[in-house]
Amino acid sequence: MTLIDSHCHIDGEQFDADRDEVVQRARDAGVAAMLNIGTGDPHSDDFRRAVAVAEKYENVYASVGVHPHDAKLYDDAAEAHLIELVRSSKKVIAWGEIGLDFYYDHSPRDVQEKVFRRQIAVARELDLPIIIHQKGLRRIGPVERWLSRWVDTCIRLHWRWQRELLRDVRWQRLDYRNIRWGRCE
Repeated sequence: MTLIDSHCHIDGEQFDADRDEVVQRARDAGVAAMLNIGTGDPHSDDFRRAVAVAEKYENVYASVGVHPHDAKLYDDAAEAHLIELVRSSKKVIAWGEIGLDFYYDHSPRDVQEKVFRRQIAVARELDLPIIIHQKGLRRIGPVERWLSRWVDTCIRLHWRWQRELLRDVRWQRLDYRNIRWGRCE
């Protein structure tokens, strides 16, 4: 069986001392590929660091996209920076982790919603799958409504609520057959 770590964060400073060993241990354990999810302030080098880690290791890939906690930091300059990173590296294979977090509310909810919609549009324009974070919504209706408008966008969901979305998608009769789950090709 081939294993893929579809959501890891190995670009942080806490891995600087032993990142090579972490990647090698994963490989030795049968992990064929790892998707390092870029996070942080989109105006800093946080995302560039995530891409650099992916560039260093043959079996590590990266995503870029502003987490809902940092949605208040997303603006035209942040978007341009992230788009430039996507275009500069074939190792950036997804946009995310994006979405809504109404549990912690580190960014205002209306800002999270606006930034989420905007990032879905960017990912679609770049033909990248999206990685969705959702926490604290009683129902996933807002997420589902936006996804129904972008059914040709590939989606990789957090495992915590993938089954819930599928159940709701069927209930709402969204044509989920047009949503490509996993890596888009």
